[in-house]
Amino acid sequence: MGIKMNSKDNKIYVILGAPHTASSFIAKLLSENGVDMGRFGYVSGDPYYYEDIDFKDMNKKILSEAGGNLRYPPKKEDIDKVELDEEIKKLIDKKESKFWGWKDPRTTLTIEKYLPHLEEDVYLVCLFRKPKRIIDSYRGKSGFRRDFTKEVLDKYNSSILEAVRKFCEL
Repeated sequence: MGIKMNSKDNKIYVILGAPHTASSFIAKLLSENGVDMGRFGYVSGDPYYYEDIDFKDMNKKILSEAGGNLRYPPKKEDIDKVELDEEIKKLIDKKESKFWGWKDPRTTLTIEKYLPHLEEDVYLVCLFRKPKRIIDSYRGKSGFRRDFTKEVLDKYNSSILEAVRKFCEL
């Protein structure tokens, strides 16, 4: 049984979580139940991890300008210095659906760049998973040492907590 999306208000769903926290599963559920989760890349005919290409590209740009990427997150201070407000606003303004959102693990690191531009009813969907499970899954695919992967996971989880704090202050 699906969810019936009916409301007078527009709603935005932003999925936050480190890689390997079931964010693709949640994005797929939202997409299949009436939430426009964006333009996807495709692999073998299936949406590639349900990651919105436009937000993924913007997040890559933000992280790159801050001196990092998905696997090597830059310092928060360096992300804060990146000036892409006009591009971020244009990206958000392109969304025309009543119920929309996006998922890209990088957003977990960059969400604070987006929050000032999200004027609708925003839902932060924050995902946490047992660290050992994430580390084992992530390490298996990335080849990172366990301690380095724990460091990366800590940066993602800290970013979620900080974003929630700021989100609640707005």
